[in-house]
Amino acid sequence: MKLHECAFFADENIHPDLIRYFQKKGYDITDVAQLNLTGKPDSNIIYEAYKTHRIIITHDSDFGTLAIANREPFWGILFIRSGHIRGEISISTIRTLFEKDLDFTPGIIIVAQRQNDSLKIRIRPGDND
Repeated sequence: MKLHECAFFADENIHPDLIRYFQKKGYDITDVAQLNLTGKPDSNIIYEAYKTHRIIITHDSDFGTLAIANREPFWGILFIRSGHIRGEISISTIRTLFEKDLDFTPGIIIVAQRQNDSLKIRIRPGDND
């Protein structure tokens, strides 16, 4: 499966413009507010995303800590560094990621960092079932 074909779960720090972009493009996305998880611990969010097979989109590095150090089960994490106040920067990051036609495997962690006009991408391959 390709990354752009997956279902996504937007953390509360994701700009509403990015969520609207996903919806407008027809991508499957939900967010913490829709599931009354706003302000809840990240462990609740990672669990909900895991059980519904959704990739978490976040600006929060704590999800990587939960997944790796604490060995919380997770479906996938897309960490957009650094968190941007302006939604169009995150939209541009997602658009570039999807253009790369990346493969998805459960347990993948993708770190995407916009640097001026380029995008630095690091991938930890999935191995989490």
